[in-house]
Amino acid sequence: ALGAQRINYLGFSYGTYLGQVYATLHPDRVDRMILDSNVDPQRVFYKANLDQDVAMQQNLNRWFAWIAKRNGTFELGRTAKAVTAAFNRTDRKLARKPAKGKIGSAEWIDIFTPVAYSTDAWFGLASVFSNYVNRNDSSQLVGAYREVVGNDDNSFAVYSAVQCTDAPWPIAWSTWSRDNWRVFRKAPNITWMNAWFNAQCRYWPAAAGPRFEVNGDQAPATLLVGGTYDGATPFPGSLVVRNLFPRSVLVEVVKGVNHANALGNRCARGYISRFLGSGT
Repeated sequence: ALGAQRINYLGFSYGTYLGQVYATLHPDRVDRMILDSNVDPQRVFYKANLDQDVAMQQNLNRWFAWIAKRNGTFELGRTAKAVTAAFNRTDRKLARKPAKGKIGSAEWIDIFTPVAYSTDAWFGLASVFSNYVNRNDSSQLVGAYREVVGNDDNSFAVYSAVQCTDAPWPIAWSTWSRDNWRVFRKAPNITWMNAWFNAQCRYWPAAAGPRFEVNGDQAPATLLVGGTYDGATPFPGSLVVRNLFPRSVLVEVVKGVNHANALGNRCARGYISRFLGSGT
């Protein structure tokens, strides 16, 4: 399609999985490949989402601690425990009586999911949190929800069509219930939000294919990048890919929270640019 014998490829998030599969099938057609924020190909996608729950909850907890250190600005509590309690107390309040009749418990956690992906969202969403708790500003909640969720049903349809058919999902609800309640103990704010986000895969009308066996033994030198605290694609996935691609080099963004480092981390972007430009 590109009219090229070999391709240079930069993929992040789900794009890393596409790259892993392509390099397994066509290693002779890969020139320089960068995989940033790696999907664990051995856990696509049901188990990967359970892993994601825990990593994203940990980032939510880091955000609570960050807010506590700035109590003079946000007035939500001086400790992470106090901020967490305020968050959960508000969640229960909205479950009983949704703000403006629109923002209930489910919408509340949706609004704050971006903090698990990027520190860029931390200040703005802490302000939304603070303004609702301290000033009952529900208009900001509605605006933040619209920004996060949007109105593009087609994007969610495409996400579902891909996610639900790349690999098999359990059909039995007993499996989902058992696994999600187990993970819930570690990730109480994230687990069920993510479970319902993917529950359509139990009965998606198109059949799922078998999970693809990624093997990078024949792939050329590949640059892998991952953040220690990546919530969407937890860092252990990058370690798995490093082992599956023996000629690869893995750059860890130490203590990095942000998902997709090529977009947001100057140091990582330097490694990526040099590799794309000269193969270094």
